[in-house]
Amino acid sequence: MSGTADNAADQVGRPEDGESSGTSRKARGVRRGRKESAAKQNRAATEAALREAALRLLERDGVLAGLNLQEVADEAGVNRGLIHHYFGSRRALLRAALEARKDAGAEVFARMRTREVPDKELWGFRVNVRNPTYARVLMLLALDGDEDFKPMAYFEDRLADLEREQGESGLDLAAVLVMWDSFMYGYFVMRTAFARQLGVEPAELDARVMETFARLTGRTG
Repeated sequence: MSGTADNAADQVGRPEDGESSGTSRKARGVRRGRKESAAKQNRAATEAALREAALRLLERDGVLAGLNLQEVADEAGVNRGLIHHYFGSRRALLRAALEARKDAGAEVFARMRTREVPDKELWGFRVNVRNPTYARVLMLLALDGDEDFKPMAYFEDRLADLEREQGESGLDLAAVLVMWDSFMYGYFVMRTAFARQLGVEPAELDARVMETFARLTGRTG
């Protein structure tokens, strides 16, 4: 009788096999989820480090020096094989770097669009003053023949804004954006060389170019 009571007590205090197994599976699932989340975070951080390393090296060494993937990996502090694993190619890495920079500016661009009298051209010019590498990588991808490459950032939104602002102007507004981007990106690719030839600092040349642009177009900065 005592043995039977003890056995019954043991059974009451001990979880059923199914319950124990279910709890164990749940715990393993939680651990697996945490590992997967950590892995995703690590990958995102590594991808970001590689993108920024590529842009820093292009800024330091220039476009014509090429982009050495081993140097990119060393700069980012990761194994070179991760470049191929995450991006697949040098071209894809550069495209991803550009997209990340464009995405980083999307919120600022959205705020700029809500201003009462936004000067989008001046805004775009100042963005490139702060980050001239963007224009250089754009040109590099264009020369590389990347068929998936789309050089005009925020094109649809910019075109919609122009159509609203210009009304029935009769202008080919898509062509207007092409002309502006051609001027701006061409300028920032050649900016340092232009300034050197004129014997001035790039910042001084920036101010002169934008002042002249404003006078030609009847705008004010």
